[in-house]
Amino acid sequence: MLQILFIGLNDDQVPYLNALKKLGYYIIGIDKNRFAPGVGLVDLYINHGYDEYLEIEHVISCNSDLKPNAVFTASAQFSHVLASRLAKLYDLPYPSERLVETILDKTKFYNFFSEHGLPIPNTSYVASQNELDQFLENSPEEQRYYIKSDYSKNPNYVYSGTAKSLLETQINWDKDTYLRSCYAVQPEIVGPSLRINIMGAESEVYDFNSGLELLLLDQNVSKIVTQLRTFCETVGLAGWVVKFDVIDTQNSFATLDIGIDPPSRMRRKFICKGQDFEKYYLEKYLDAFE
Repeated sequence: MLQILFIGLNDDQVPYLNALKKLGYYIIGIDKNRFAPGVGLVDLYINHGYDEYLEIEHVISCNSDLKPNAVFTASAQFSHVLASRLAKLYDLPYPSERLVETILDKTKFYNFFSEHGLPIPNTSYVASQNELDQFLENSPEEQRYYIKSDYSKNPNYVYSGTAKSLLETQINWDKDTYLRSCYAVQPEIVGPSLRINIMGAESEVYDFNSGLELLLLDQNVSKIVTQLRTFCETVGLAGWVVKFDVIDTQNSFATLDIGIDPPSRMRRKFICKGQDFEKYYLEKYLDAFE
């Protein structure tokens, strides 16, 4: 029987658990909440959080019958760090821990994008209110900016407005999961905001604000898709479902964000069509382990 390490057992993960059970997998579930709704759906439950790698490794290593064929998480993006480490433990294909940590951290991934040929907005980093105030005071009052914490995931610690209005905006500086060291400050870029999902040779493009899928792509958007796919192939994300947020500037683009958690717009599309998103996503995901 195929075995899978499954990280996160809350409500959002239950459909994936049910899909895996239909596929006949032996599920090794990991979650610190022993009352999580998915606990009753797994074959073996490990009561630890995704930041407790050593404890999880110890439990797994003590059971010689555990020989997982894959690692899966549809939980918070931070759980991919654990998934990567567990995959390495069993010599399973997975984005490296270093790559996952780069994807999560804006202080790393903007430089990473540039190094691999993806255009990015002009980006400055500020580590205190004083640094931010100084930056904004030296900017034209009506210049619009986005301010995003280093580990932000919208809407956590994402602010926007003119330099003048942002000087009067209360910015969070308490360190936590979404703010570890600093904020990235970027000028607003004019152009359509797009969400682009790359799934190997397949791709989807959505208008970011309306969530509508764009079926007829102009020449520039087609080029953007090609560049993003090449990036995925180059850095070790070929075969994975990867989502990008970009601004289409008509003759180029700006890369704003990257994610490897399940694409919400794709899921909504499947639900509207009465199709099984979780089954489709799992099949795509598990293809990477073959």
